[in-house]
Amino acid sequence: MIRIPRLAALLKARGYVLVAREEAVRSRNELARLGRGLVHERAKVAKLKVRLEVASGAAVELERRRRAALAEQDAVDQAARTWASPLEEPAPDAITAWPRLRFDSDVDRPSIVDGPTKPLRAFVAGAQDSLFDFIRRPDVVVDRALTPGAAPTHLVIARPLDLDRQAALAPAELWERIRLGLATLVFDASGEGVPHRPGGPMTSVHRFLAQRQIAPAQAVYVTQDRGFAAAYGNDPISFASGPVRSLVYDLYVRWAVDGVDAGGDARFRRGLEAHLSRGVEPLRFLSFNHKVRPLRVLLLLRLLAHGFWDDGLISFGGFEAGLPQGRGADVDEYAQILRSLDGFQDAAEPVLSGLGPLSAMGRIMLSVTDGQQSRVRVDDLAAYRETAFSVVTETEMSDRVHRITEKPLKALLSFHPMILFGSYRSLTLLKGYGFRTFDGFVDEGYDEEPDPRRRFELAYAELERLCRMDRAELSRLVESALETVVFNARWGLCELPRIFREQIDPDFLRQLGTTSRGEKGVG
Repeated sequence: MIRIPRLAALLKARGYVLVAREEAVRSRNELARLGRGLVHERAKVAKLKVRLEVASGAAVELERRRRAALAEQDAVDQAARTWASPLEEPAPDAITAWPRLRFDSDVDRPSIVDGPTKPLRAFVAGAQDSLFDFIRRPDVVVDRALTPGAAPTHLVIARPLDLDRQAALAPAELWERIRLGLATLVFDASGEGVPHRPGGPMTSVHRFLAQRQIAPAQAVYVTQDRGFAAAYGNDPISFASGPVRSLVYDLYVRWAVDGVDAGGDARFRRGLEAHLSRGVEPLRFLSFNHKVRPLRVLLLLRLLAHGFWDDGLISFGGFEAGLPQGRGADVDEYAQILRSLDGFQDAAEPVLSGLGPLSAMGRIMLSVTDGQQSRVRVDDLAAYRETAFSVVTETEMSDRVHRITEKPLKALLSFHPMILFGSYRSLTLLKGYGFRTFDGFVDEGYDEEPDPRRRFELAYAELERLCRMDRAELSRLVESALETVVFNARWGLCELPRIFREQIDPDFLRQLGTTSRGEKGVG
């Protein structure tokens, strides 16, 4: 028999246990609810992370596209800027009225080189020519030996392929001036149009600067490639320690008109007299192909296959220097090169049988100056007067606004219409230098085609049309382009050298800017 007090105590304890159990159940339920909430929140966080990663990737891609679009627009804007502004249109009868063609140079105005300026003194490491050797201005001094008491504002490494070897040619005190921000290091790749690729030359440039404790802000990389800045700007290597500034300079265009400044008018008159006195051209086209490149070979094989070879004067460097390493390529080896051309594989196969006959021709040179890049001489090559138009094969056919070289200028300064096998919007770049092109003589829609294969086919279709055209009709078409060819020859021989001297070169020098300590290279 349980006593009442003891029974009461047991009942009370049991109540406590029941309460504790209920509290435990409530706590367990709350923990379960919180656990479910935590799982839900973790899922939300995971989803947000995925969305953030997607958004970040999209933002990076959008920024990359924005930079590329801005760079392309800058290139197009630069190309669209024309320094040629005729003050009056030439008379319809261009044969008798050519002396009345007027240009900006016919108006007196002060020269841009007048007035006091602080000279740019460039020390060029090595014997190679640099772009500064062609900027012939009184405020630009080029040294290859350190002049006592001189303080160079720029150290130039020309053709920066072997950086350490060329760097050893520069005096130690000049490197110290660069480290102190008193001079600028210029990597002069203005003779190249090599696009930027991760792990390419700029990786070596950044390593070179780090080894010499030079801030990238103290260096400038000069190239012909208008897409270089955008591609380099998207490379993480430009983020780590800061980017090297990049500038564009068309060295080969500068080379083409170098030296014609003083005698340009006389050369124009001689060339015009020869052009107007020519008879019916015995051949249809002229094409220089001194350096063997795959797309040039493909074009020549097409001409052979379609029976157009004998319609033109064609130079060919021969396969003995057909590979980048400088060694010769046999027919089978070059067939593999053509088969591997991106986008052109099916175009190569039908014409490969022509490699043997093309190789058997050896090296075909049209004159002693054939293949020289430096200067255009309109009075030393009769081939222009023996042909109706030029087929110009540029160094490359890329899918973007890239560069132009001296090759199209040879035709333009030699009173020739032309078809240009070049990169996207190459004709637009030529117009940016003030030249007129030949829409009407041919359909120049090929220049607006970004796909290289499609552009090649469009340009070739125009070449084929002219090769199949009746001779009398072709002569009439050539005569219709007379006003344009006369304008281009005078513009290139008489005006463009001055434009370089007074506008293009000073603009470029201003872009080189000041050193980090504020010392001006050019006033």
